[in-house]
Amino acid sequence: MKKCALLLICFALIGCSGGQRQVKQPENIRNYKNIAVIKFDSPDPVVSYKMTEKISVRFANRGFNVLDRGKLKKLADEDALIQSGVSDPIRTALAGIGITGLVFGNVEKYDCESQKAWTWTGMSPERTTKEDCSAVMSVKLVDINSGEVIWKIRKSHSEYAEDMTAQTVLGIVLAEIEEEMPEIQQ
Repeated sequence: MKKCALLLICFALIGCSGGQRQVKQPENIRNYKNIAVIKFDSPDPVVSYKMTEKISVRFANRGFNVLDRGKLKKLADEDALIQSGVSDPIRTALAGIGITGLVFGNVEKYDCESQKAWTWTGMSPERTTKEDCSAVMSVKLVDINSGEVIWKIRKSHSEYAEDMTAQTVLGIVLAEIEEEMPEIQQ
């Protein structure tokens, strides 16, 4: 009887939690409300552009003020920022317009590999093609003056199925990252 009561209490507690995880926010995240998102590093320029834009929107939806990419391009060459970091003149220019944090990202892996497989449909085997897709992405928010990493995350995901695409898997990775992004409380 005691075991049944204990089980009921456990199920009640789990059910009441709502299934939401508490994400630990950096203590000083409000100091980084004004950010610039630097072009994501990726072997595929289209993926680089799309992920940069999507992360910019995600940060904006979480209460951050995100510098318009057009303004950023006028101040700095993003490829140079990716390769050699933020120089003093660029840091000064960005700080001069109120930017306190920079967001860098990297799509490390984004691909699919076709694999032939045998499946049974009825009485005879049938050869099908399944896609083994995976994606890995990392994102970090860095203090513009000190270079200190304020928040960072690296997520990966793989799927093995028919009609799977690398874009679908990368979307799953992006959703997992978004769940753990910091938020500026209004």
